[in-house]
Amino acid sequence: MLLRYCVSTLKMLMLTICSGLTLNVYAIDRNRVVVNVTGEMVYPPPCTINSVVDVDLGDVIFDLTNASFIDLPVSINCAAARKNQLTYAIRGEGMEGDQQYVIKTSIEHLGVTFSDAGNTDEEDGGRVNIRKTYNFDKNSVPKIRVGAFHFTAIPFESKPIPGAFTAVATLEIGYQ
Repeated sequence: MLLRYCVSTLKMLMLTICSGLTLNVYAIDRNRVVVNVTGEMVYPPPCTINSVVDVDLGDVIFDLTNASFIDLPVSINCAAARKNQLTYAIRGEGMEGDQQYVIKTSIEHLGVTFSDAGNTDEEDGGRVNIRKTYNFDKNSVPKIRVGAFHFTAIPFESKPIPGAFTAVATLEIGYQ
């Protein structure tokens, strides 16, 4: 009988110890903190551009058949790019009436557009769509470099009000 009591007590003791261990495990489980580590693996910038580009179109005279046109040498060096396949885009606030190809200026009905001699997209007709990204090879950078971007001030729909104007565009270059 004593042996039965001891065995019974031992079972209770083991059950108590096991229960205590189980509770501790659950307590640890409830206090776990999930840590998510995120990041982005990036290459160094693919190209260098000759700094901020200011375009002075000078005096622009409109007769609705002619627009002021200027070639601007933009020096782009992509020799250090880690990949051959790159992209470029020109971004800016689209002008009402042509949100895809014309960047608005500070004068109503006057916009600035860009063309790229290397742009063979038939839909664009050589113009740079400011809502689109274009692919190019780092070894063919001259196609979009010196003399290929044309900065053109154009009237839109009606004669603009005379005065000084500004427009802002950003040239983005990245990896495909």
